[in-house]
Amino acid sequence: MANYWDKRKIKDEEKEIFEKSLIEVARHKKIFNESIKNIDTVIKKYIYKYELLNTEKLRTKDLIYGKDLETLKIDLKKYIELSKAISGAKPSERIMAIDRALKKASLSHRITKLKAIKIRIKSELELMNQARTESLSEHLTDVYNITSLYDKMPLRYDVLKNIFNQRWVGNKNFSERIWKSTKKLEHNISNMLQRLNVGALYPDTVYAELSSKFNVEKWKAKRLVLTESSHIMNRTRLDNYKLMGIDEVELIATLDLRTSDICQDKDGQIVKLSEAVVGIDLPPFHPHCRTVFAPTSDQQIGERAYRDPETGKTKYTTTKTYKEWIKELGE
Repeated sequence: MANYWDKRKIKDEEKEIFEKSLIEVARHKKIFNESIKNIDTVIKKYIYKYELLNTEKLRTKDLIYGKDLETLKIDLKKYIELSKAISGAKPSERIMAIDRALKKASLSHRITKLKAIKIRIKSELELMNQARTESLSEHLTDVYNITSLYDKMPLRYDVLKNIFNQRWVGNKNFSERIWKSTKKLEHNISNMLQRLNVGALYPDTVYAELSSKFNVEKWKAKRLVLTESSHIMNRTRLDNYKLMGIDEVELIATLDLRTSDICQDKDGQIVKLSEAVVGIDLPPFHPHCRTVFAPTSDQQIGERAYRDPETGKTKYTTTKTYKEWIKELGE
């Protein structure tokens, strides 16, 4: 069984990472809120400027020229500069692709008023996508550093790069999953514009509609941050333990009534590291997974902390597994 001090150290580490993860979730929420505000402004500005609620005004033959086209080009240059500021270096390739497409279309003067709105929205979403990816990348690097320091192991950023690029949930890494979320929002907003076109949605309800669409992605963002943080922590610990010569570990679930069925069953199981895969043999086993693992030991197990279901206060038990704890509660 894992000894008390190993468990205590891992729980302290998990607590520190969880608190930092909640701060990261708040950053993503702020990024989302700024995007909602900016996109709402873009839509309303062009609705009223071009009277786009008139279906005739949304047809592809309704093109922009002269000053309006130049304003769009200037706006896109601003997006490019904002993208550079986020990365601290060069703008994102997706922003540059939007710019190239605009230049190509402007040569033939084939940019509609609706297309102008979509270009600005696409640019806003790409800035959001870039800001979220950069922020989560920094956070996950911090998680890696914390785990390595707790394990007293050197920092190996070549290893971290490999972990970042690992496709483990839905065969996607975290940056690809953020991009998937961004594309879904772009699709939903495009549908909103079509509903505006036919009078099924009114300008005054645009912000509420945007907020509704974004709230779904906010919830997914929280799940992404917490699950990816757990993945980085556990994958880093797996690599560190192998380097330490540790052969097997014990799975340790959280003792409270929110623990999933899969983690209840896995609590106390012994896993050989030579064959272990994070996400299958080692946590996270599901979104919001709180199960951790620690080296096995011949020492006495000691006490485990748990949350009292009635008072919510932390108490301690000498039970070895989740199932034994549940049985103890019922006695």
